[in-house]
This record gives sequence, C-alpha cells and structure tokens, in this order.
Amino acid sequence: MRSRPLVATLCAAAAAVASSVAVAAPASAAPVAVTCGDVVTTDAYLDADTACAGVGLTLVGDVTLDLRGHTLDGEGSGAGISVTLGGTQSVLNGRLVGWSTAVDAVVPPDAGDGGAVGDFSFAGLELVGNDTASDLSIDSLLGGNRATFWWSGSRFEDNGLVFGGLWGGGAVVESSTFVRNATVVSLDSTGVSIANSVLEGNDVVADDLTEGGLTITDSVLVDNRVVDVGGHFMGGLELSRNEIRGSETVVGRSSSYVSVVENTIVGNGVAIDLGDGWGQVVGNVFEENRVAFTSEGPVGGWDFYVLVDGNTFVRNGDAVVTTGAGTELRDNVAHHNTGWGIHAPGVTDLGGNRAWANGSYPQCVGVVCAGKPRS
Repeated sequence: MRSRPLVATLCAAAAAVASSVAVAAPASAAPVAVTCGDVVTTDAYLDADTACAGVGLTLVGDVTLDLRGHTLDGEGSGAGISVTLGGTQSVLNGRLVGWSTAVDAVVPPDAGDGGAVGDFSFAGLELVGNDTASDLSIDSLLGGNRATFWWSGSRFEDNGLVFGGLWGGGAVVESSTFVRNATVVSLDSTGVSIANSVLEGNDVVADDLTEGGLTITDSVLVDNRVVDVGGHFMGGLELSRNEIRGSETVVGRSSSYVSVVENTIVGNGVAIDLGDGWGQVVGNVFEENRVAFTSEGPVGGWDFYVLVDGNTFVRNGDAVVTTGAGTELRDNVAHHNTGWGIHAPGVTDLGGNRAWANGSYPQCVGVVCAGKPRS
C-alpha cells in the first residue's frame, strides 16, 4: 500500500423538510426578504439582524440566500440554516451566531431508493459561538444520499465543533479561517478537505476520523494545542505544504494512515508520533521540536509500511526515533539536534541518510549515515 487519496470527492445527505410558512415566487422574480421559520424556495435575502429563538431558515430547490452582512442569531438553540438535498443552494455574506447547529442538511421525504443529491456552497460567512457550525450528516451509507458542502472565504470562531456528522457529505474548504474552536473536525464515514486557510488557537483540529479523513494543504496552523489526536479507526490524515508551529502535539499516536509531505514543522512538542500506524513522512523540515518523529512500525498483517524520506531535522530534541520492520529510511538529514540524530534499529536502510553534531552517540543507529558534507 504505497499511497492513497483520503479525501477525493466528499459526498452524502440528511433528514426531512420542516413545515412552516413558504416563501415562493416565479424564478424570474427579484429576491425576497425572509425571516425566522421561512421555507425559502426562491432567491432571498435578510434585511436586518434577526434573532430567531432557535427557529431558522430552510432552503429548498435551487436558491441563493444573501444575508447582506446581517446576523442570524439562534439565541442558543435550533438550526440556523437547513439546506435540503435535491437542489443547488448558496448562502452568502453574513453571520450565524449562537445556534445549536448553524448549518445542517435535510433529506426530502421523496428522496427514493437511489437517494438524493445536494450541492451546497457557502461564502463570506462568519460562524461564531455555535455548538456545531456545520453538521454534514445526510445518511449517505444507508440512504444512498450524496452532497458536497463548499466553503470559501469564511471564518469559524469560538464554536464547540466546526465540522461533524455521521455518514455525511464531504466538506471542501478554501481560503477560510478557524480561530479558537474547541474542535475543528470530528466525523464518521465522511471527509473534510481544507486548503489555503489559517487554523489558529484551536484546542483540537482533528478529534475523530473514523472511516473518514482530513486533508489540510497549503495552510498555516499555529498555536493549536493538538492538530491530530491520532488513533482513528480506519481513518486517515494528510498534511501537505503547510506551516505548522506552536502545538503540544501535531500528529498524536496513530494506528491508521498518515501522510505528511513537504511541511515546515517548527517549535512543537511532539511533531509526529505514528505509533503503529502507517504512511509516509516525506520532504519536511522539522526544526526546534521536542520530538520530531517517532514510531514503532506498522502492524496489521497487510502490506503496510512507513516511509521516512528526504526530511531535514535541525535543532530538535530527538530527530528520528523508530523501531520495527516495515519502516524505510532514505535521504534524511539530521544535525544539531540535542538528542538522537537517527535511532532506527530494525528498519530498512534505503541509503542516503546523513547525521552530524547531534547530542547522542552514535549519530545513527540502524542505518548507515554519512557525516556533514564537505563545503
């Protein structure tokens, strides 16, 4: 098992359409103003800050809701905006505050055996102080429903959970900010992809990825207590081309698939602990971490492996500490670490590793290392 995508196309579906006052108009009509409890079946807008006491808006069909910079406040309960499978729906430009669930999805009762499909986009939103920002649940496994939640240019702040859900649709996030949330992702049987974004000061980024996955690329992760708690059942994590700093733990003790490629990982406690998980750690720079990389080698009886290839380890405590069959080391450079450079008894030496000026001797265990290159 050399490589596998985790979050490719992230789709699925959810529950049932609420009964309330419908706001309808001909397709060619101008957008209409809506308020708490409305079922929105044409393009619409919010014309003032609105407190809904737990009863928000339900979108049905192909519609766009423009909040026009206003706030939709749930006062601590209910669902703010419910998108309905079977249509293409967009929500733009405003704030969702104080909801039990700010955005959720419902499955129409006439979805049929083949399930329903939803395409939902969200842009220019702020989701602040909600219990859950976006519930991705749509009964994708048993109901056959499919949906994608597209997020861009949005801010998630002080929420209990940003993305959650069982048998959910996939979330694809671009150019957004996650600040001081308790948990960013905790899900089962679905996936989330985050790119070109900032994640700062969150307690946990990835809590549960059971039979699902999280991909973060081209982003900045700073001062999050834990990026990934690890230990996911049949789940996986991919981190690519990110700047990651200031965490107690970046990747916690794993028992599943992890891919860490071309990141800059600086000033953390434990950077990567693969435990008995598998995957690849390739082309990263590890600097000033207490522990840069550690693992025990993969278990499970399948063709699982760990590849540690082309990384640079500088001024960490321990750079590479790993044991066990199924681990391969190639072209890594470790120097000026206060502990071990490369301590890897029992691994497969693919050559090209270098180590010098590390605090523990010998400089390399388990692989043959060259020293400092001549200038």
